Amino acid sequence: MKPVKRSKLRLWAGKRYFMYRRYLEWMMSRKTFAEQTEQSPLKYLIFTHNTPLYRQVTDQQLVGERRSSGSQLYHYEVYEKDHRFTQEVWGGYARHNTIGRRAFALDGDLVADEVITENHALMMYSPLLTEVSSPVIVEHI
Repeated sequence: MKPVKRSKLRLWAGKRYFMYRRYLEWMMSRKTFAEQTEQSPLKYLIFTHNTPLYRQVTDQQLVGERRSSGSQLYHYEVYEKDHRFTQEVWGGYARHNTIGRRAFALDGDLVADEVITENHALMMYSPLLTEVSSPVIVEHI
């Protein structure tokens, strides 16, 4: 299945429509997101995030860290296992894997190891690479 071709005007209008619809839903709802607002940052730093932004952000302050009022009891490791590709009866391929999480105490002892989710996805390409017998040379003009 291929995406539907849209004109630049249609893409611009669609983006604005959904952006303003989401903003109006947020502003008009009577839902309370926080009971109180803290003016000073919480004492304990749990996580920091330094990924560069590739999209324009306006009227917002993005804080790339997670803080807590209490010290952290565990640290976590998210991992993948049982990763495999299978060829399906109809000739295509599927990818399968399991995502797990290990919890460690601050002294490094393993406290828990649990399965988070299993992924099963149809692939839109062949995972098998063909061997190239001779190098490919690309010339720039």
